[in-house]
Amino acid sequence: MRTTLMFSQLISEGDSENRKDQPGQMGDALPAADPGSGRTAEFLAAGEHHACALLDNDRIKCWGENSEGELGIGDTHNRGEARNEMGDFMPYVDLGTFQSLRPCMRRPS
Repeated sequence: MRTTLMFSQLISEGDSENRKDQPGQMGDALPAADPGSGRTAEFLAAGEHHACALLDNDRIKCWGENSEGELGIGDTHNRGEARNEMGDFMPYVDLGTFQSLRPCMRRPS
């Protein structure tokens, strides 16, 4: 699955350029979010200014606005608007020891 989920100013190219206000900026023109080396996203969830992906290794990565800790990564730094914040640089959400979302998730039929 190609992980493409970008909207408003939430993008994954290491900047905060608004990519929805000009013709030809949506659809296939949107940059793909980089979940990290060898990883693919199985499920995506998005808030107004942030998004999270459940990856193929059963771990979660989130990016976007984080002013109130909504990314769940232990700080309040936004992710995805500067270089070296996406992909392998993006931290996993810590669900705690022996915690997983996998039993709660069902694949679409």
